[in-house]
Amino acid sequence: MKKKNAIFKQWRIEIGFSNKEKAKQFFKATDIHPEIDFDLIDRRNVRVYQIAEALNSGLHGSVSHNDLDDLKLNYIEIPKEKIIDTKLILKLNNHGRRYEDVYLSWLRGYVITGLMIPAIKSIFGLGVGQIRSVGGDDFGSIETFKRLPAADLEVDLPTGNRVRIEVQAGFQGINDIKRHKLEEAADFYGKTSIPTVVLHIDALNGQGAIIPCQKLDLEKIEWIKRAQMEGQEVMAIQPAQFNWRLNEIPPNIAEGEIS
Repeated sequence: MKKKNAIFKQWRIEIGFSNKEKAKQFFKATDIHPEIDFDLIDRRNVRVYQIAEALNSGLHGSVSHNDLDDLKLNYIEIPKEKIIDTKLILKLNNHGRRYEDVYLSWLRGYVITGLMIPAIKSIFGLGVGQIRSVGGDDFGSIETFKRLPAADLEVDLPTGNRVRIEVQAGFQGINDIKRHKLEEAADFYGKTSIPTVVLHIDALNGQGAIIPCQKLDLEKIEWIKRAQMEGQEVMAIQPAQFNWRLNEIPPNIAEGEIS
């Protein structure tokens, strides 16, 4: 086998490739990158802001965001500039999807996280300075930027205990949680005793699900494979799990209901 591998390697060298992976990229033409449509990026930034505006107008007044200009700056404009300046946008590919499409999916979810901060404070009874970002959305490198299973936010409860919060949204009426996110939450809880809560926003139907991950028995979940998620396994969020109508005051979650 070693002899064959040496023969194969010699062949690749003879046709101009000292690196096997580069040869694969050459044959698949994945080393040819389409031009980024920056006009499309700008128009999608506008649409993401319009989405935030629309959702904010429907949220109950007690948890609506009172500074959409600040939201636009910190959750749309600054991320866009950093992603382009660091050329991270050239690494936003996902099973053949266009960079602009993956960018839209990421940015839309990112702005929802910012939009939901007033609601999160209401749900957990938080004051100023008790909520911080802990997710993998670091614009320094693709390794840290990738959509990791780690939660987006961490909060300090009035009791002093901590909770991690994964904010996500569905825009087409399909509402589920990826299996790897729940498994990561269970693993993190086992190591730290810090629970994770998923806040899922069903933007199409105006409802939210506040799901304490530690209350789920992962062995009893009927996992579904979603073709639109590259075959990843997910847990479908059931109608009974939607416990917040977005145009109403969100429920308060007691610490005993989380872990």
